[in-house]
Amino acid sequence: MLKVAIYPGHVGKDSGAIDTTDEYAGDEFHAIEAVVTWGIADKVAGLLCCMGIDHTIGIGSFDNRIADTRDCTMGVSIHADSFHDRTAHGFHVIHYPGSVAGGLLADSIDECLSVFGHRNRKPHARRDLAILRDTSFPCALVECGFISNPEEEAVLMLRTKQYRLAWAIVGGIVRYVFGKEKP
Repeated sequence: MLKVAIYPGHVGKDSGAIDTTDEYAGDEFHAIEAVVTWGIADKVAGLLCCMGIDHTIGIGSFDNRIADTRDCTMGVSIHADSFHDRTAHGFHVIHYPGSVAGGLLADSIDECLSVFGHRNRKPHARRDLAILRDTSFPCALVECGFISNPEEEAVLMLRTKQYRLAWAIVGGIVRYVFGKEKP
């Protein structure tokens, strides 16, 4: 049975990264990571529902997220990056080191995302991320872009861009599950 856990980064826990508006640098927005990630996660859930793929959105404390998704078979955690260099841009996908399935899921999502955006770096492993370490199923963490970059922040707040990201994430999930050659 296929069931996808969707973890919108920082929703119900904390706000996550917050863009510091700098009106003198032309930054007109003040994005909050949790708002951006919820928008994308909600669209991923809607697309999975339309495809008849069972899913659960895990929010709240870390323990609640894990408990609410224990019957899932795979997961994706959705985030937005922030960096002191406001020119940093692009997406990247992370998996847990040693998780072959997690690496394959991350590669599939990365390939589908590359059609729609600029990659910050290739899929890579990190062992310090609890959502990847403490889940019992393959999981990938997607950093969808940088809210600290004024141009990218404006794009991440657009519903159309959130749908494009959601389509790419769902395409990666489908590609991973069903072994599709193309997104």
